[in-house]
Amino acid sequence: MPKSSDARTVAKLAWEAAWERLDNALQPPPGYPAPTPEELHECFRLAQERLDHLRLAHALLAEADKTTDAAAQTPKTGYFPELGSGHKQ
Repeated sequence: MPKSSDARTVAKLAWEAAWERLDNALQPPPGYPAPTPEELHECFRLAQERLDHLRLAHALLAEADKTTDAAAQTPKTGYFPELGSGHKQ
């Protein structure tokens, strides 16, 4: 899954669609047929899968943000304490 806000958006839309499908299966609107047990099971499975993807998209983007923030705060020149004093980049 891409590490971008686009991944979050796509994952959120997929989750919302799965949630709406599950909601319609649990409480069918007037005129809708009642779901079969297999259809209901599939709605739950799909909703869980999409929620997992949404969590992953947020976790990946949060991790990418941390990496970007750390890189932005790392000086481009200077001393490297792990190498001992006097070592420059």
